[in-house]
Amino acid sequence: MNLFKLSRTALVAGLVVTGALFSTASAQASTSPNFTTHKDIAVTVRESSSFWDNVAMLAQGIGTVTHRDPQGNVVIRLFEGVSYVDAMERLEGRANVVKAEPIAPQAPIFLQIRSVKGLRNAIEEYRETYAEYREALGEEEEEKGGKEEGEEGDETPGLDYIESYLQYMEIRAYPADDWDGSAYYDWARTYIAQQNNKYEGFIGENRDKQVRLAGPGFNPNFQGAAAPNWTFIGGTDINAPYRIYFGLSPVNGRVNAVAFHPTNPNTFLAGGAEGGVWRTTDAGVNWTPLGDAWPTMGVNALAYKPNDPNVILVGTGDLNGGAKPGIGIMRSADGGTTWTSTGTGVFGSARIRRISFDPDNNNIVYATTATGNVVRSTDAGATWNVAFANSQRWTELAVGAPRSGGRNIWAGAGGSGISPVLFRSQDQGATWTAITLPGTGTGNIGVAASPVNPDTVYVMRTGDRQIYKSINAGATWTNTTTTFPNGSSNYNWSQSWYDWYLRCSSRPTASGNDDVLYAGLIDIVQSVDGGASWRSIGGGKNSSGVWQAAYTNSAIVHQDNHDVAVDPNNPNRILVGTDGGVYLLTFNDGTSSTQTDDTITYGNLNRRLGVTQFYRISQHPTNRNYVKGGTQDNSTPHSFGNLADWANIGAGDGAGNAINPFNINQQYNSSQGQNIYATTNGYGSQTTIASGGSTFTGQSSIPFIGLLRLDPNNGQYLYANTSSLNRFNRATGTWTLQLGGRALDTSSINSIAIAPGNSNRILVGGDGRIEMSTDFGVSFARIDRQGQANGLPNRVVTEIAFHPTNQQDVVVTLSSSGTQHVYRCTNIDAATPVWTPVGNGLPDIPANSIVRHPDDPNNTWYVAMDVGVWMTKNGGATWTDITTPRGLPRVRVDELVINGVTRQLTAGTFGRGMWQLEIEPYILNTLSAVPNPVVGGNTSVATLTLKRPAPTGGLVVNLADNSPLISVPATVTVAAGATSANFNITTTSDPADYNGTITAEYLGDEIQMNLNVLGEPLLVPATATLFNYTLESGTLNDLRLSDDVRYSVKTINMENGTPTITFTYVAPAGAISGLTYRHEFRSDIEKTNCRLDVWNWNTNQWELLFLQGSPISDVVRTGSLNVATHMNSSTREIRTRISSTRNSRRVVRPLMEFDTATIQVIR
Repeated sequence: MNLFKLSRTALVAGLVVTGALFSTASAQASTSPNFTTHKDIAVTVRESSSFWDNVAMLAQGIGTVTHRDPQGNVVIRLFEGVSYVDAMERLEGRANVVKAEPIAPQAPIFLQIRSVKGLRNAIEEYRETYAEYREALGEEEEEKGGKEEGEEGDETPGLDYIESYLQYMEIRAYPADDWDGSAYYDWARTYIAQQNNKYEGFIGENRDKQVRLAGPGFNPNFQGAAAPNWTFIGGTDINAPYRIYFGLSPVNGRVNAVAFHPTNPNTFLAGGAEGGVWRTTDAGVNWTPLGDAWPTMGVNALAYKPNDPNVILVGTGDLNGGAKPGIGIMRSADGGTTWTSTGTGVFGSARIRRISFDPDNNNIVYATTATGNVVRSTDAGATWNVAFANSQRWTELAVGAPRSGGRNIWAGAGGSGISPVLFRSQDQGATWTAITLPGTGTGNIGVAASPVNPDTVYVMRTGDRQIYKSINAGATWTNTTTTFPNGSSNYNWSQSWYDWYLRCSSRPTASGNDDVLYAGLIDIVQSVDGGASWRSIGGGKNSSGVWQAAYTNSAIVHQDNHDVAVDPNNPNRILVGTDGGVYLLTFNDGTSSTQTDDTITYGNLNRRLGVTQFYRISQHPTNRNYVKGGTQDNSTPHSFGNLADWANIGAGDGAGNAINPFNINQQYNSSQGQNIYATTNGYGSQTTIASGGSTFTGQSSIPFIGLLRLDPNNGQYLYANTSSLNRFNRATGTWTLQLGGRALDTSSINSIAIAPGNSNRILVGGDGRIEMSTDFGVSFARIDRQGQANGLPNRVVTEIAFHPTNQQDVVVTLSSSGTQHVYRCTNIDAATPVWTPVGNGLPDIPANSIVRHPDDPNNTWYVAMDVGVWMTKNGGATWTDITTPRGLPRVRVDELVINGVTRQLTAGTFGRGMWQLEIEPYILNTLSAVPNPVVGGNTSVATLTLKRPAPTGGLVVNLADNSPLISVPATVTVAAGATSANFNITTTSDPADYNGTITAEYLGDEIQMNLNVLGEPLLVPATATLFNYTLESGTLNDLRLSDDVRYSVKTINMENGTPTITFTYVAPAGAISGLTYRHEFRSDIEKTNCRLDVWNWNTNQWELLFLQGSPISDVVRTGSLNVATHMNSSTREIRTRISSTRNSRRVVRPLMEFDTATIQVIR
């Protein structure tokens, strides 16, 4: 949208051609982009016998003739360096010249310029040329007068969006000169591959891998069942700030594509510029997003399969806005529930401009891309192949009415400084023929095929600012724009590098059906008679029955048109996509011969759409529902606490804004170019406190989208960025300009931070630098140490966040790619501050904003990036994606605001409105248990403490453990007002020591403790010393269990002395409360006794434990030992002795077998 004063002269100025032009341009004309702003003059010459010679002489020395006709109308393109004024003075002095008028300069297609410097120069050249054009019209003095409401900003038409885009490019490209967006495409491909691996895998191939992504309802929660999710909060039902340009309320955001359902009149699709695809099933009352899980949200084209509306094709990328590349065509075969990314091997990162199903064979689909080639599918979009290989910028596609020999399929291409081309296929895209076009201008092209007459086609040439018609399939052409409202070069055409389309419908007449044309520029222009006459319809009819444009006070439809769709079942219904959203227009045909009683019914479908593009946002200090934000082309929506009905407090493109936390009646908002407004009564009224360059005089760079920051310590001082830092004192109503007495950046400052608790400390970030003041802005010094060891890399600093209680600790975010995007410094006052990269694991994508958690500012931060939001809980050691895993669409997030009182993180997205996340509260304080360690089989009592009292109703905290031998309850409740609660931890007895982790969790806030559980080990002998025994079989380890695996010994000779075995055991470390023994044994001879003794370490002698006679079957003996006397306190050694005695002299060599010989430790 362009906010500047439109004089009557400017609107009507330009060439009005009275007949078809003879000059034509070959379809194979210039193919090299040229971004020069051309100057043209329309001349009417007196006809004479030497007419053509006179024309040639007229242009000598000043330019070349580009158009001429038999009626004496000539257009001369001026040479570089020749001014409008000089050329007109020369021409008007010629006797054969009836009239000479300047034609408004045509802006180049700015979005094709990849160089930042080149784009800046092209904008400036166009601005200077337009100023020269105004001077030639004699408007210079007129424009010095006052402005009306809504006129702040650039006075040059056609520059509104591109200046925002230039700022976007500058930030992301620096220090390079170009930003091609390839980082987004690379990230998207990686994301797609990850989703393949994580979910359903590859489901098909066509030169590249495809992935199925979820549609609505995709919200896997990777953080646990209690983790909070994002909530969409608006804007909803956004009021238009005023009627001119914006139309009637509500407004929403830029819509690039629209489509009707083939059979259901109440079901439509809409594609947001960076807002994904949306569907309504109730004619726009409600909308549902269908693709929030896609890796990029830009949408350019939409198409239903006519005979199977479950098949939906979506062309990705943002051609009109230039920012995001495409990822092929998203295809759904189930009505939008799931999606497949198709054709990426064919399309690459191209932005898809148009998609059309063949009416005769719905399996054939055509698509055009902005980076070359016409592409075709023969399986309803499942796979794609190049149908026509050509490197042109293909932006248009149209399918004609049925005809013998095959329908005409039209594909058009154009570009900045490039003569448009038109090709035709009559065999469903198999072969293509070049068509010679009329006119000589460069620029975009629009193509519309008649649904009535098979060989009738219309072409819009934005460079010529004309629409041509052919009734013989392109053999000859006629100019139809002789009756175009206000001439063919008026304001309506001034932004045709950004908004343009041409579509054809039909209406019945007495002589048969007639073509109805819709030309979308800044306004919508309609022809109901095949181009014979035209009328602006964006503002409807006034009380006198005169049709009005959208750039008048009668506006109904938001200006800046991007797409139109015709209802396949009712040609009088059209959907329109604009910078303000979606509109349904129903044409009510009156008397076909006069057209005077024609009317249009306008339906505004924006109330519950969610594609608003926020640049900057702010939030009420205590009311979570009270938010506002500056937006692209929809001013500054403000909820005033009611999220269902948003007001609008600004003008133009909304920019920086702020709410005084100490007095919420004091607020600020701004529009493009740092026009800043203040209210002291909550917008009962507001006043202008800055008027761009008029206020910030002598400052080299004033941003299109400005930044405002309030001093967080008092709310009295407002800071505004240019290339310098400027401060507004609310108490005095005055500005202090250029703090520090110098520019603080080579372009515009991009970040401002004032230290909490110390208004004297101010940091500003810009192009690869951070400047710091510790004296309230009197002086500044650099602290970034750019390019040095432990310094920052040379990237734009997009955000600075102080630690709330430590002024030495800051974290910053960086734009561009090829480096880490988050850095931390904890000693900013040092002579050599150390900057540490803490963004490892984040995507290599520009980061835009960072905030610190109020409860855990040391470790927990949230970062906004061009593809979503990430968080860390460990000071940047690792990062977690909280975008689609928590329900936020995969969209560019420009700013984050965090509120410790309302416990909300608010995100302003550029394409999906505003969202909030309940921040993880960090209310959990400590978790402990007594006893710890605990003996297995016993209970430990745990205590959970909070950092502040539990709220009304109590606080239910989730509990979990990670050991099968430990058990905790599922939850514990801390009573209202209390700060602690107890719960029992149950353990299981086990011979071995073990441990487990107990976790307490509340809304993602987690604390843990480790519980050590002491086992009660079963000791087997460490050693065995034999006397008068020989080992027959078994090992000491066999004595562990009763399993009939024997440790067998045989007496060597009873005459040699009593056979004995001395077992040595070693007890584990730690407290021991008791020891028990267990022995299982037998003898092979009845006349044998078995004796067990234990060594007493105090008396240093053996003590009898038992004597067992004649154990010829298994005998089990158990008992207790005395820890104090039977275990060595130093070595923890325990000794037992087993001996065999005979009770008959005939026993000589008995065999003793032991199945168990263990000691149980009791803790």
